[in-house]
Amino acid sequence: MENISKKINKMFENLFKTSDNIHPFLKDLKKVHAIAPKHRSHIKNSIKKTINHIIVNDLPEEVVINQKYDILPTSELKKLDAELFNTLNYNKIFEIVSYISKFIIKSNVNNEDNLYKKLNKVDKDTLNIMIIGSGPVGLFLASYLHIYYNKTTMNSSPRVNIVMYDSRIEKGGFRKPYNRQRLFATASKYLSLILPKIYCWDSKDYFMVNIFLLEYALFIVANQEYNIPMIYEDYDWEDYKKIIDKGSFDVVFDCTGGRLHHDAISKINDTWLNNINMKGLRNLSINKKNNLVLLENDKDHILNYFYGSMEIYLEHENDESLTFHSKYDIDLNNNIDLMFLNKTKSKYYKYKDALTIISGIKDDTNRNFLYTMIQNHNNYLIKFDVWGIYMRHQIKISDVININNKKILFIGAGDTIFHSHFITGAGLNRIFDFTVKCVNQLDQILY
Repeated sequence: MENISKKINKMFENLFKTSDNIHPFLKDLKKVHAIAPKHRSHIKNSIKKTINHIIVNDLPEEVVINQKYDILPTSELKKLDAELFNTLNYNKIFEIVSYISKFIIKSNVNNEDNLYKKLNKVDKDTLNIMIIGSGPVGLFLASYLHIYYNKTTMNSSPRVNIVMYDSRIEKGGFRKPYNRQRLFATASKYLSLILPKIYCWDSKDYFMVNIFLLEYALFIVANQEYNIPMIYEDYDWEDYKKIIDKGSFDVVFDCTGGRLHHDAISKINDTWLNNINMKGLRNLSINKKNNLVLLENDKDHILNYFYGSMEIYLEHENDESLTFHSKYDIDLNNNIDLMFLNKTKSKYYKYKDALTIISGIKDDTNRNFLYTMIQNHNNYLIKFDVWGIYMRHQIKISDVININNKKILFIGAGDTIFHSHFITGAGLNRIFDFTVKCVNQLDQILY
C-alpha cells in the first residue's frame, strides 16, 4: 500500500508540472481574465430593460423561509432515472431535478451493524472501500469503482464493496437535498462512462449546468442503478476510524471538499513546489501546517474573484417549499457593489423588494442585466448571494494509516485536494480524470 500511496502523491505532483513551470492556477486565472470581456459582452447584449441607480440605505424586509422537507419518493427517482437513460430532454431533466431538490434523501441502509458483518465475511481478493462525501466526485468515484471492478468482463465476480457516507444531514439517516445551483463547466471524457448521454444535452464538446443537476444525475446511477449503500450520519474522523475497523475497510477516499478534519496525512514535504512559479496576477502561498497551497486574497483587485448571483424560486404555499427556477451570475467589479450585495447574502425577497435591491447596484451592466432577467417573475421569491473564489490544493493527498494493526490506504479526492476557478471548468476536468487514475492504482492490490 505504501508504494501505491507514493505513486498517487507523485501523480498529483505531476499535475502541476507545466512546460513553463507556471502554476496551473495562474494559467486558469489568465484564461478567466481573457474570457471575462466576452462574458461581459454577452450580458450587455442580453439587456432588454433598464432601471436607474438609486442609493439604498435601508434594505427591504427579507422573507423568512422555514422550509419543511418531506422524504424524496422513490417514484420521483424512477422518473429521473428513465429520463436520464431513455431520452435526451434536458428541459424535462431540469424540471424533475428542480422539483426533487426540495426533498430530503433517506439512507438506503437500514442496519449498519448487519452491513459491517457482511463486509467482514468477504474473501481476501475483495476490497472494502469507504467513500466519505457524496457530492459529485464521491458519486462519480463510487460508480466508476463499481463499473471498473464489478461490471467489466475482466472480473468473474465483484472485486470491491463500496459504502458511501455523508454528514450533510437534516437528521440521522436523512441527507439534505442537493441544492447547490452554482454553474460549472466540464468536458471530462470519463463522465460519459457513468452518464452515457450527458454530452448529448448540448451541441458543444463540453457542457455547463447547475451543479445540483449533475449531483442528482450521478446519485441516480449510484443509488438506483448500482444500489451502493449510502449512510447519512453526523460522523467525525474519530467515528470513521471506529467504522473502518468495524467494517474491515481497506481503502478510504475523502471526498468532503475539505470538511473532514483528520490526521491521516503526515510527513508533508513541500519541496516539490520549489520549482513552480506561484506569482502572477495573484500570488499563491504555502500553508504547510494545513497541507494547503492557497490563492491569496487581494482586496484591491476583486474582478474575476468576487461574484454575485440572483436566484429565482417558485414558492409552494401549501407546503412552504421552494422549487428552483433559474440563476444569474454577475462578476463584481467594484467594492461598493460587493459591500452592498453582501448585506443581502442568502436572503429571500419578494419581487418588488428585489427590484429595490437591483436598483441599488452601481454597475450599469450588472444592474440592468439582473433587471432584465427578473421580468415576469412577480410571484416568485428572489435570493441574492455573494461569493469569492476559493482556489486551493493540498500538498500531499495520500498516506497509509494504521488502525488496530491493519494498514489502510487513505486517498483524498475532488475538491478536497484541488479546487480551481469555477468558470474555466479546469477544476472538475482535472479531478474527475485524476480520480480515475487513482482508482486504477488499486489494481496493484487486487491483481
